[in-house]
Amino acid sequence: MDKEKFVQRVNIMLYETCGCNKEEAIKVLKECLKRANAECKEF
Repeated sequence: MDKEKFVQRVNIMLYETCGCNKEEAIKVLKECLKRANAECKEF
């Protein structure tokens, strides 16, 4: 896994989605992590 590459990709996606609104970006990230955690538990 190329951690730096993935972090850069997520940063770009967040900026395109939320702009400079850090509060919204945090909400989006938390929701994504919550959903990913739920999906992992299903398998």
